[in-house]
Amino acid sequence: MNQQNFSFKSSKNIGLITVSIAVVVLTVCAGVYAWQKITVTQPRETHKATLQESPSSNTSTTKSSSKPAEAITRIATGNHGNDTNGPYYHQVYSATSTDGLNWQTDGKLLFGHASVPGAVITDNGTIFVYFVDGTNTVNGGPAVAKSTDLGETWTEYATNFENPITDKNCFADPEAELLDKGTIRLYLVCFPLNLSPTQRAKTEVISALSDDGLNFKIEDGERIISQNNESLTDPDVIKIGEVWKMYISHGSNVVSFTSEDGLNFTRDSGLKNSTGAVTGSYLISDNLARHYFSANDGIRSATSSGGDWTVESGLRLARGGNKMFGSPTVVRLPDGTYKMFYKIQP
Repeated sequence: MNQQNFSFKSSKNIGLITVSIAVVVLTVCAGVYAWQKITVTQPRETHKATLQESPSSNTSTTKSSSKPAEAITRIATGNHGNDTNGPYYHQVYSATSTDGLNWQTDGKLLFGHASVPGAVITDNGTIFVYFVDGTNTVNGGPAVAKSTDLGETWTEYATNFENPITDKNCFADPEAELLDKGTIRLYLVCFPLNLSPTQRAKTEVISALSDDGLNFKIEDGERIISQNNESLTDPDVIKIGEVWKMYISHGSNVVSFTSEDGLNFTRDSGLKNSTGAVTGSYLISDNLARHYFSANDGIRSATSSGGDWTVESGLRLARGGNKMFGSPTVVRLPDGTYKMFYKIQP
């Protein structure tokens, strides 16, 4: 969800069948474990980021890394297991709207073997789309596609982390925010190492900062830590007024957390939505947000001012045939139109 003149999610049913949404959320996490390594091309472009320190504390194991982000060609090779719901089998497409309610698919595959996109647009119109790399070309972080011509062409990169975490997997469900002075904050979900798709364990959300969208430094501490092995996935962060909200999927439901600084979050009571999950939000006005969410029949939406959600009628995007649409993330282009990036899976 991007924060510019409006705020957008980098980043998701009326009559929703709960089991279907639970499957969508589960496959985002479970598919992480089906990847195999493949070949990476040599870098064609490099950048170096200078980043500020966060005041909190981080107990995770990190190691030093000075290797800058690489331009890559992701190659789909190897055996990717029997998990046909995993990220290797997902694809990222886009859609366009003039009002945020009526959407037309662009009809072009953007990124194959890619899942759970999170988009942000900078003040100069550069778009970054972060996503889980199903080919496993990128190790230790999400992939990112960069466009300097409003989405006409893209260059993919392996994100670089100056201080990568090595004692847990922290590359899932990327969510991007544009902060003041053009800094990008990237939120990521962490899972324990060697966790099987059927195991339940606590999950954490961390964050990292970048001044070029490619090279990051992980901020100290965790933004949230789930309790009692509660599975929380797909963070969706937005600033509504003076308060930061993190909407996060708990099975087929959405729960929320509140923060004054975007770093230290406290859980809110109750559910924000029980009709769908895996959300992406942007600001309609200073104190009103629209939340897109994944539903059994496609992508739907709701509005809120940071409290209870009001589900809007109709579908924003109807699913095509037997394929599931989900993980919407929206940015507003300089001409006032909206661009949605979303995942399609079998």
